[in-house]
Amino acid sequence: MKILILDDEGQLGNALIGVLGPAVGVEYRVVPPDLLVGAAQGVAQQIAYYRPDFIINAHSIELAETHQGLDKAHAQLVKTCCGAASAAGSVVIHISSAMVFDSARGGLFSEHDKPRPRSAVSRALVELERLVMRNNERHIVLRCGWIFGPYGGGMFSSFLRRLELGQEISLHPGLLCTPTPSSDVAQVIYAMMLQLDCGADCWGTYHYSSSDTITSRGFAETVVTLAANYGNVDLANIHFSDSDQFEHYGVPYHPILDCRKILNCYGIKQRPWRSALTTILKTIYQQAESDRQ
Repeated sequence: MKILILDDEGQLGNALIGVLGPAVGVEYRVVPPDLLVGAAQGVAQQIAYYRPDFIINAHSIELAETHQGLDKAHAQLVKTCCGAASAAGSVVIHISSAMVFDSARGGLFSEHDKPRPRSAVSRALVELERLVMRNNERHIVLRCGWIFGPYGGGMFSSFLRRLELGQEISLHPGLLCTPTPSSDVAQVIYAMMLQLDCGADCWGTYHYSSSDTITSRGFAETVVTLAANYGNVDLANIHFSDSDQFEHYGVPYHPILDCRKILNCYGIKQRPWRSALTTILKTIYQQAESDRQ
C-alpha cells in the first residue's frame, strides 16, 4: 500500500507518520507544507510519478485550525491534486471539520445534514469538500471534531501557551465540543485505508470525533488540572472569561458529529479523549524539558 501525505509537520501529519511508520506492507512519502505553497503542478507531477494508492490531505485541516492559508491558491492545489489522483488511480482522503456546520442549531449533525458555514474558514472548508467531490470519484471526506495533539502550531498549542503565561482564556459559555486526539484520527484513517485496499466499496463523506462530549470550560479545566502536575501551569494564575469571539485563542466551536455511519460501514467505534490527553501533555512537557537540556 503506497501512501502520499500532504503536510507531515502538523498535528495530524505527525500522528499519521507515527501510525504508518511501523505498519507492515505500507510505503509512504510526504510533501512538507513549505513545498505545497504555490506548487500545485509540482505536487501533481509527484502524484503522477509515485502513483500512490492513497493521498491523504492533512494540509487543509492544519490551515483551518491555525486560521491561515485557506485561499484561492490552496483551493487550486486541492483541485489539481484531485485531478492528478484520478489520472493516477489514487484515492483521495480529505480531512475536513465539524466547523462546516452551524453550532447554533444544536444536536448531532450527520452526513445527510447540509453544511451551514458561519465563518470565512468554515466556508473555505465547504468549498474544498465540494472540490474533492467533483474532481475525484473515489474519495473520502472525513469530517472530524477539534483535532488536538502534541505537535504542530495549532490552536491547542496556543491554548497551552496562554495558560502557562497566565494570559486570559476566552471561552464560549456553555459551548459543547468533542476534542479529538490526532493519534485517534490517524488510526481511523489507517483502518479505513486497510479496508478500502481490500476492496471495500465505502466511498463518500464520513464523520469521526471522540465519544466524550464536554463544555469548552470543562475541557479547559481538565487541561489545567493535568498540566499542573508537570509544574507548567500556576493554578492561582488562571483567568477564564466568557466570550463568543473565541476562534483564535480559546477552545473553538466544533458542532457535535453523529458518527454512526463510520461505525456501520467500517466498524470504527468512537474513543474517549481523556486518556489520550494525559499522553499528549506528557509528550509536550517531556519534549520541552529535553529541549531545555
